[in-house]
Amino acid sequence: MKKRYFFLLLFYLITSNIQAQDPTKEWNALGHKMAAALSAHDQSIDQYFDKMALLNRFIAPNPINKDIKKFNREIRLQWKEFSIGSSLAKQPVLYQYEYIGIHEDSSLIIRQWEQEEGLNYLLFKLDYLNGTWIGVDLYIMMTGEFVSETMRNTVYLPTVIRLIQDGKKSRQGMSNAEIYIEASKLMRAEEYQRAYTKISGIPLEERLKAHQILKLNLSYYLDSNEKILKTIEEYQIRFPKDPSFEFIMLDKYFLEGKYDKALEAINTVEAFVGTDDYLNYQKGLIYHLMGDLKKSAAEMRTAIQLRPDQAFYYWELITILEWQKSYGKCVKVLEELQATFADSKAVLKEKVFKNYNVFPYTRKFKRWAK
Repeated sequence: MKKRYFFLLLFYLITSNIQAQDPTKEWNALGHKMAAALSAHDQSIDQYFDKMALLNRFIAPNPINKDIKKFNREIRLQWKEFSIGSSLAKQPVLYQYEYIGIHEDSSLIIRQWEQEEGLNYLLFKLDYLNGTWIGVDLYIMMTGEFVSETMRNTVYLPTVIRLIQDGKKSRQGMSNAEIYIEASKLMRAEEYQRAYTKISGIPLEERLKAHQILKLNLSYYLDSNEKILKTIEEYQIRFPKDPSFEFIMLDKYFLEGKYDKALEAINTVEAFVGTDDYLNYQKGLIYHLMGDLKKSAAEMRTAIQLRPDQAFYYWELITILEWQKSYGKCVKVLEELQATFADSKAVLKEKVFKNYNVFPYTRKFKRWAK
């Protein structure tokens, strides 16, 4: 009997210790801090990211070649100036950032989005260094690869190959790397057409994912549906089995009116990142376009329940309810807006008159607006 109690006590102590080491709570807190830091659009995020650990993930650890050793020393020196915060802040769009949750590979999922500019997900890979959890790499869903992979494939390896051998292949690879770097500089300078022309100079069969993603981003900045569709089709040809394929195809499905396919793509994204209110919002928009107002309203309601502090979810729900002629429910959503955001009735009335054609002239609204 004593042995049994001893083993029960031992089991309790072991499981208690495991629970004490469970980092979930700490990771969630870190995720919210990271999202807030990213939303500042400055270098605040750098405090949660070990840039030297990132560097070590894409350079050769112990090269024998003396030229590569020298190249590594030069990179380490230049890398001290690298700032992931500055890199993200230089984007032409001031994105919003929301912490979503923990991915199964010990990464923190942060949604990068802007209502008119689209959606992306950043997965910060964590490691436990010097007694604290910190980001050591960044997986960008739009590219389908880690930043370390992009740096290795587009910049580091072409240079290493050139140093090792002076053949046609190495010169070709370095040329493509230089084109990528030059196009990136032009994009940061907001010279989008020149950058698009420059990156398009790399033959399709030689393009890396980073090259094609840069071209796709430039297509969006140029606001050209023709260029967007062409670039996505090129991506489909060049990288047919890419893990981010469905995510990239989402815009193509929208532009082509293939809403069933768009829903499938969103479900694929949802399976990867987990529950996200913005995906419910997106599904609500698609169901609306498909004419299924009941499912559209249900998805908007789910989005509101998951993130009640996002005002445009409520307004989109009112739009759907107006189409359903459910004016009493429209009024209830207005009351929710008033309670959640402390907006005055006068402010809400002004927005309703500005954005809706039928609801403002119904008896239900007039009774509420008195």
